[in-house]
Amino acid sequence: MKMPIDIIYIELIVVANQTESDIWMSGSLEITINEKKPYGESDIIDPDALLESLESDGEYFIFSCCCGFPKCSGWIHPIKVIHLENQIKWINPNDNKIWLFDKNKIE
Repeated sequence: MKMPIDIIYIELIVVANQTESDIWMSGSLEITINEKKPYGESDIIDPDALLESLESDGEYFIFSCCCGFPKCSGWIHPIKVIHLENQIKWINPNDNKIWLFDKNKIE
C-alpha cells in the first residue's frame, strides 16, 4: 500500500522588538505537517539538524525543548530520516508517526 504524501510548511517568523533605546529583529522557525505542529508549544526547531536532515539519511533531533535539551520535553528518540528517490520519510519513534514528503517541495 502506497503512503499518501504529507504536506509540510516551514516558516520563519520574524518579529521586531523595541525598547526605549534599541530596536532589533528576532526570528524562529515553525513547522506544520498537515496543518498541525508536530511538537509542543514550548518546543523549538533546531535549524542545523533540520538542514542536515535535508541532505542525508540519519537520526536528528529536529525538535527540542526551548532549553536546548530534547529529552527535557519528551524527545527521547530523534527523528529517523530516510531519503528515497523522490521522497523524504520522517519516522518519529516517540509517538510512532510516519510522514512522507515530496523531496522537491521540502527542499
